[in-house]
Amino acid sequence: MNITSHRDPVPWLLLIFSLPSKRTSERVRIWRKLQKYGTLALRNSGYVLPNTPANQERFEWLATAIRGFKGEASVLQVLAIDDLPSDVLKEQFREERKPDYTALIREHGVRIVHATDYYTNLLALGAGKLTGAKVIVSRVDLGHLRAGFGRWHREAEKWNARHADLVVVNADAVREVCIRDERCRPERVVVVRNGIDLPHFDRLAAQPLQAPLPVGPDDVPVAVIGNLWPVKGHRTLVEAAALLRDRLPRAKFLCAGEGPERELLEKRIAALGLTDRVFLLGHRLDVPAILARAKAGCLCSSAEGLSNALMEAMATRLPIVATAVGGNPELIRPGENGLLVPYGDAASLADKLVELLSDPERAAAMGLRGRERVEAELTLARMAEGYGAVYRRLLEDDRAPQAALSPQMP
Repeated sequence: MNITSHRDPVPWLLLIFSLPSKRTSERVRIWRKLQKYGTLALRNSGYVLPNTPANQERFEWLATAIRGFKGEASVLQVLAIDDLPSDVLKEQFREERKPDYTALIREHGVRIVHATDYYTNLLALGAGKLTGAKVIVSRVDLGHLRAGFGRWHREAEKWNARHADLVVVNADAVREVCIRDERCRPERVVVVRNGIDLPHFDRLAAQPLQAPLPVGPDDVPVAVIGNLWPVKGHRTLVEAAALLRDRLPRAKFLCAGEGPERELLEKRIAALGLTDRVFLLGHRLDVPAILARAKAGCLCSSAEGLSNALMEAMATRLPIVATAVGGNPELIRPGENGLLVPYGDAASLADKLVELLSDPERAAAMGLRGRERVEAELTLARMAEGYGAVYRRLLEDDRAPQAALSPQMP
């Protein structure tokens, strides 16, 4: 592994994360974003590798990516402040490696290891303890059990969080779970909220759709962004849509995402006669463009950290109806940029959608206020500042007070 250093000794950060795809095209897309924006912001992960002027004086970055629990890995890229040549990039994308993280940490003098998901959290803690590097683990959900994540996964997650030097979470609700349920020390759990690269997002929102949407000029499209997993609450959405048949006859629910709930949802949609009102669009790569063509956003989840789906809907100036769970109330302020409902209450969801969509002027004003909040508090730059503050404080005095490390929002 060749690394070019352009400054005299600086602390190294090792950031490890699971690759979102085995496809070379996906890895190249990630690299291009790194090269262009100097940050790593993977959609639906909420993590950033900051390369801001404030951090350039203190850090160089070493990033690796692992695939799978057994530790088989590919080196995604090594990012010094200077860009790597494209031939180095291509070679690293082609090579499959099984890195020895302890040797990697010792070789490059890594002082902080920052892991960004369940499996890398486990790997990072072991490597950090063996080498003396500080370990940051990341949490972005409420620890809910789900397919592939059972009781023993959850117990390992709790233990891991308790023994890390720092736990970085993306919402106050997640921080509360770490402290209350996992017995983490409050001063060791800090909030850095997700951020959106707004110029890039706006360009994507202005792009053509990858496929036509099943809506007419007089319809009222409601965007529902999320994989078809039980936690996302699509069953409640379908029941609410049935209640709105006469109250909002032009409402069309556009569900972008795929998952194990599809078959059940398709059967229920057909049984309720909603095939012309609720559409399962499948996996879409043009979510910003879909949002740009909607009139409102809706999220029915039973558990959320800080939802990227809600943030992107806010960025698109959409008024939102969401469940009052997890970090959703941290994003949606009732009457300001949307409305909140209890989870699983189809009648309440239907009522709030009627309230929202029956007053287009009020709904549009809510959407504008949502965009203003994103611009002021939830940008990629603010997120990078937050991570930079975390790293600097951990290096300087081994303390991480909440007030100092959550600069984006009160």
